[in-house]
Amino acid sequence: MLSVPYGVTTIRPKPIARCAHLHVPNMDDSIVTSAREVRAIFNTRVLPRLRAGELAELVLRTGTARPAAGQPVGTLSEEVLYLDHGQSVAYVHRFVTPDGEIGASGLPDPKAVRFGDDWLVVDLE
Repeated sequence: MLSVPYGVTTIRPKPIARCAHLHVPNMDDSIVTSAREVRAIFNTRVLPRLRAGELAELVLRTGTARPAAGQPVGTLSEEVLYLDHGQSVAYVHRFVTPDGEIGASGLPDPKAVRFGDDWLVVDLE
Protein backbone atom coordinates (compact mmCIF):
# COMPACT_ATOMS: atom_id res chain seq x y z
CA MET A 1 0.00 0.00 0.00
CA LEU A 2 1.28 3.48 -0.85
CA SER A 3 1.51 6.38 1.54
CA VAL A 4 1.70 10.06 0.75
CA PRO A 5 4.22 11.35 -0.21
CA TYR A 6 5.76 7.92 -0.95
CA GLY A 7 9.12 9.33 -1.96
CA VAL A 8 7.99 11.97 -4.41
CA THR A 9 8.42 15.69 -4.18
CA THR A 10 5.05 17.29 -3.55
CA ILE A 11 4.48 20.66 -5.16
CA ARG A 12 1.59 22.68 -3.80
CA PRO A 13 -0.07 24.45 -6.70
CA LYS A 14 0.35 28.01 -7.79
CA PRO A 15 -2.75 29.48 -9.38
CA ILE A 16 -3.35 27.53 -12.60
CA ALA A 17 -2.91 30.69 -14.69
CA ARG A 18 0.71 30.79 -13.50
CA CYS A 19 1.28 27.15 -14.50
CA ALA A 20 1.00 27.60 -18.25
CA HIS A 21 4.07 25.40 -18.82
CA LEU A 22 2.21 22.39 -17.40
CA HIS A 23 0.26 20.29 -19.83
CA VAL A 24 -2.96 19.01 -18.33
CA PRO A 25 -4.67 16.65 -20.77
CA ASN A 26 -7.87 17.71 -22.46
CA MET A 27 -10.15 16.02 -24.93
CA ASP A 28 -8.83 18.03 -27.91
CA ASP A 29 -5.40 16.39 -27.92
CA SER A 30 -6.20 13.02 -26.39
CA ILE A 31 -7.03 9.46 -27.36
CA VAL A 32 -10.06 8.23 -25.44
CA THR A 33 -9.72 4.64 -24.27
CA SER A 34 -10.80 2.30 -21.50
CA ALA A 35 -9.96 2.72 -17.81
CA ARG A 36 -8.39 -0.74 -17.99
CA GLU A 37 -5.90 0.33 -20.69
CA VAL A 38 -4.99 3.59 -18.93
CA ARG A 39 -4.51 1.72 -15.64
CA ALA A 40 -2.32 -0.94 -17.31
CA ILE A 41 -0.02 1.69 -18.82
CA PHE A 42 0.07 3.64 -15.55
CA ASN A 43 0.90 0.48 -13.56
CA THR A 44 3.75 -0.54 -15.88
CA ARG A 45 5.25 2.82 -16.89
CA VAL A 46 4.43 5.37 -14.18
CA LEU A 47 3.90 3.51 -10.90
CA PRO A 48 7.41 1.98 -10.75
CA ARG A 49 8.95 5.44 -11.28
CA LEU A 50 6.61 6.90 -8.67
CA ARG A 51 7.64 4.26 -6.14
CA ALA A 52 11.32 4.89 -6.96
CA GLY A 53 10.88 8.60 -6.16
CA GLU A 54 11.64 9.69 -9.73
CA LEU A 55 8.49 11.79 -10.22
CA ALA A 56 7.21 14.97 -8.64
CA GLU A 57 3.53 15.57 -8.01
CA LEU A 58 1.40 18.66 -8.32
CA VAL A 59 -1.85 18.56 -6.33
CA LEU A 60 -4.31 20.36 -8.60
CA ARG A 61 -7.38 20.04 -6.39
CA THR A 62 -8.02 18.83 -2.89
CA GLY A 63 -11.18 18.64 -0.85
CA THR A 64 -13.00 16.48 1.64
CA ALA A 65 -14.13 13.14 0.23
CA ARG A 66 -17.90 12.77 -0.10
CA PRO A 67 -19.52 10.37 2.36
CA ALA A 68 -20.81 8.33 -0.61
CA ALA A 69 -17.17 7.43 -1.41
CA GLY A 70 -17.14 5.13 1.62
CA GLN A 71 -13.79 6.42 2.91
CA PRO A 72 -12.92 7.14 6.57
CA VAL A 73 -14.03 10.50 7.99
CA GLY A 74 -11.39 13.14 7.27
CA THR A 75 -10.24 11.54 4.01
CA LEU A 76 -9.22 13.94 1.25
CA SER A 77 -10.15 13.61 -2.42
CA GLU A 78 -7.32 14.88 -4.64
CA GLU A 79 -6.60 15.38 -8.32
CA VAL A 80 -2.87 15.07 -8.95
CA LEU A 81 -0.55 15.58 -11.88
CA TYR A 82 2.69 13.54 -11.87
CA LEU A 83 5.69 15.24 -13.44
CA ASP A 84 9.03 14.13 -14.85
CA HIS A 85 11.34 17.16 -14.81
CA GLY A 86 8.34 19.45 -15.32
CA GLN A 87 6.79 17.29 -18.07
CA SER A 88 3.35 15.90 -17.22
CA VAL A 89 3.22 12.10 -17.39
CA ALA A 90 -0.03 11.17 -15.63
CA TYR A 91 -3.19 12.68 -14.18
CA VAL A 92 -4.87 10.77 -11.33
CA HIS A 93 -7.53 10.88 -8.66
CA ARG A 94 -6.73 9.57 -5.21
CA PHE A 95 -8.15 9.45 -1.72
CA VAL A 96 -5.73 10.30 1.09
CA THR A 97 -6.84 8.94 4.46
CA PRO A 98 -6.18 10.85 7.71
CA ASP A 99 -3.17 8.60 8.42
CA GLY A 100 -1.58 9.56 5.06
CA GLU A 101 -2.31 6.30 3.23
CA ILE A 102 -3.82 6.15 -0.24
CA GLY A 103 -7.45 5.09 0.26
CA ALA A 104 -9.77 2.86 -1.79
CA SER A 105 -7.56 0.33 -3.65
CA GLY A 106 -4.36 1.68 -2.10
CA LEU A 107 -3.25 3.09 -5.47
CA PRO A 108 -3.96 6.33 -7.35
CA ASP A 109 -6.74 6.01 -9.94
CA PRO A 110 -5.28 7.17 -13.27
CA LYS A 111 -7.56 9.22 -15.48
CA ALA A 112 -4.96 10.03 -18.17
CA VAL A 113 -1.43 8.91 -18.97
CA ARG A 114 1.11 10.16 -21.49
CA PHE A 115 2.09 7.51 -24.02
CA GLY A 116 4.75 8.88 -26.37
CA ASP A 117 3.42 12.17 -27.71
CA ASP A 118 -0.20 11.27 -26.99
CA TRP A 119 -2.41 11.36 -23.91
CA LEU A 120 -4.58 8.33 -23.32
CA VAL A 121 -7.67 9.45 -21.41
CA VAL A 122 -10.28 7.34 -19.65
CA ASP A 123 -13.60 7.18 -21.48
CA LEU A 124 -16.03 8.56 -18.88
CA GLU A 125 -19.16 7.46 -20.75
